Amino acid sequence: MCRPQSPELSGDYTSDSSFNGSDSGTYNSIEEDCQFSICLEEEPHDIISNAKYIIMKMEGCVCCTWIDPFEDYFIVNNRGRGITVELMLIALSEQCCSPPCNHRFLEGFVQIGDSNIYDLCFGS
Repeated sequence: MCRPQSPELSGDYTSDSSFNGSDSGTYNSIEEDCQFSICLEEEPHDIISNAKYIIMKMEGCVCCTWIDPFEDYFIVNNRGRGITVELMLIALSEQCCSPPCNHRFLEGFVQIGDSNIYDLCFGS
Protein backbone atom coordinates (compact mmCIF):
# COMPACT_ATOMS: atom_id res chain seq x y z
CA MET A 1 0.00 0.00 0.00
CA CYS A 2 1.33 3.41 -0.83
CA ARG A 3 2.18 5.16 2.42
CA PRO A 4 3.83 8.45 3.30
CA GLN A 5 7.01 8.53 5.34
CA SER A 6 6.52 7.86 9.02
CA PRO A 7 5.44 10.96 10.99
CA GLU A 8 8.58 10.70 13.12
CA LEU A 9 10.80 11.17 10.06
CA SER A 10 8.99 13.88 8.15
CA GLY A 11 6.64 15.65 10.50
CA ASP A 12 4.42 16.40 7.48
CA TYR A 13 1.87 13.62 7.97
CA THR A 14 -0.46 12.64 10.76
CA SER A 15 -0.32 9.18 12.28
CA ASP A 16 -3.84 8.50 11.04
CA SER A 17 -4.21 4.97 9.67
CA SER A 18 -5.78 6.24 6.44
CA PHE A 19 -4.07 7.66 3.39
CA ASN A 20 -5.55 8.94 0.13
CA GLY A 21 -9.07 8.42 1.49
CA SER A 22 -8.66 4.66 1.88
CA ASP A 23 -8.36 2.57 5.01
CA SER A 24 -5.17 0.62 5.49
CA GLY A 25 -6.59 -2.72 4.29
CA THR A 26 -8.44 -1.49 1.21
CA TYR A 27 -6.00 -2.61 -1.50
CA ASN A 28 -3.86 -5.07 0.49
CA SER A 29 -5.21 -8.29 -1.06
CA ILE A 30 -5.00 -6.88 -4.59
CA GLU A 31 -1.57 -5.34 -4.14
CA GLU A 32 -0.05 -8.69 -3.12
CA ASP A 33 -0.48 -9.90 -6.72
CA CYS A 34 0.59 -6.67 -8.45
CA GLN A 35 4.10 -5.86 -9.65
CA PHE A 36 3.66 -2.25 -8.52
CA SER A 37 2.40 -0.37 -5.48
CA ILE A 38 -1.11 1.07 -5.44
CA CYS A 39 -1.28 4.74 -4.53
CA LEU A 40 -4.78 5.77 -5.64
CA GLU A 41 -7.30 8.23 -4.27
CA GLU A 42 -10.15 6.19 -5.78
CA GLU A 43 -11.83 3.44 -3.77
CA PRO A 44 -11.81 -0.15 -5.11
CA HIS A 45 -15.55 -0.19 -5.88
CA ASP A 46 -15.58 3.17 -7.70
CA ILE A 47 -16.82 2.68 -11.26
CA ILE A 48 -14.42 3.81 -13.97
CA SER A 49 -16.63 3.02 -16.96
CA ASN A 50 -19.77 1.20 -18.05
CA ALA A 51 -18.29 0.40 -21.47
CA LYS A 52 -17.93 -3.23 -22.60
CA TYR A 53 -14.19 -2.88 -22.16
CA ILE A 54 -11.49 -0.29 -21.57
CA ILE A 55 -7.85 -0.22 -22.56
CA MET A 56 -5.21 0.79 -20.05
CA LYS A 57 -2.12 2.27 -21.73
CA MET A 58 1.36 2.34 -20.19
CA GLU A 59 3.90 4.46 -22.07
CA GLY A 60 7.63 4.89 -21.85
CA CYS A 61 9.13 6.88 -19.05
CA VAL A 62 10.55 10.32 -19.86
CA CYS A 63 12.59 10.37 -16.64
CA CYS A 64 14.39 7.05 -17.00
CA THR A 65 16.47 7.68 -20.12
CA TRP A 66 18.16 4.28 -19.89
CA ILE A 67 14.82 2.59 -20.70
CA ASP A 68 13.99 2.15 -24.38
CA PRO A 69 10.71 3.81 -25.43
CA PHE A 70 7.76 1.43 -25.13
CA GLU A 71 3.99 1.20 -25.14
CA ASP A 72 2.02 -1.54 -23.46
CA TYR A 73 -1.75 -2.04 -23.44
CA PHE A 74 -4.00 -3.95 -21.05
CA ILE A 75 -7.66 -4.77 -21.72
CA VAL A 76 -10.21 -4.69 -18.90
CA ASN A 77 -13.55 -6.33 -19.68
CA ASN A 78 -16.83 -5.31 -18.08
CA ARG A 79 -18.22 -8.27 -16.16
CA GLY A 80 -21.75 -6.91 -16.08
CA ARG A 81 -21.65 -4.38 -13.25
CA GLY A 82 -19.37 -1.71 -14.66
CA ILE A 83 -15.60 -1.59 -14.66
CA THR A 84 -14.43 -0.77 -11.16
CA VAL A 85 -10.99 0.27 -9.93
CA GLU A 86 -10.68 -3.16 -8.32
CA LEU A 87 -11.50 -4.94 -11.59
CA MET A 88 -8.95 -2.78 -13.41
CA LEU A 89 -6.25 -3.63 -10.85
CA ILE A 90 -7.05 -7.35 -11.04
CA ALA A 91 -6.80 -7.22 -14.84
CA LEU A 92 -3.46 -5.36 -14.67
CA SER A 93 -2.16 -8.01 -12.27
CA GLU A 94 -3.43 -10.93 -14.37
CA GLN A 95 -1.84 -9.41 -17.49
CA CYS A 96 1.51 -8.91 -15.68
CA CYS A 97 1.59 -5.12 -15.82
CA SER A 98 5.07 -4.16 -14.64
CA PRO A 99 6.65 -0.75 -15.22
CA PRO A 100 10.19 -1.38 -16.54
CA CYS A 101 11.62 1.65 -14.74
CA ASN A 102 11.85 2.77 -11.12
CA HIS A 103 8.42 4.45 -11.20
CA ARG A 104 6.56 1.64 -9.42
CA PHE A 105 3.66 3.50 -7.75
CA LEU A 106 0.35 3.56 -9.62
CA GLU A 107 -0.83 7.08 -8.76
CA GLY A 108 -3.75 7.37 -11.14
CA PHE A 109 -5.26 6.89 -14.56
CA VAL A 110 -6.62 9.44 -17.02
CA GLN A 111 -9.19 8.92 -19.76
CA ILE A 112 -7.94 10.02 -23.18
CA GLY A 113 -10.64 12.28 -24.60
CA ASP A 114 -13.98 10.49 -25.02
CA SER A 115 -12.32 7.18 -25.88
CA ASN A 116 -12.25 3.98 -23.87
CA ILE A 117 -8.46 4.32 -23.50
CA TYR A 118 -6.91 5.39 -20.19
CA ASP A 119 -3.31 6.41 -19.52
CA LEU A 120 -1.77 4.77 -16.46
CA CYS A 121 0.13 7.28 -14.30
CA PHE A 122 3.11 5.82 -12.45
CA GLY A 123 5.44 7.71 -10.14
CA SER A 124 8.19 7.03 -7.65
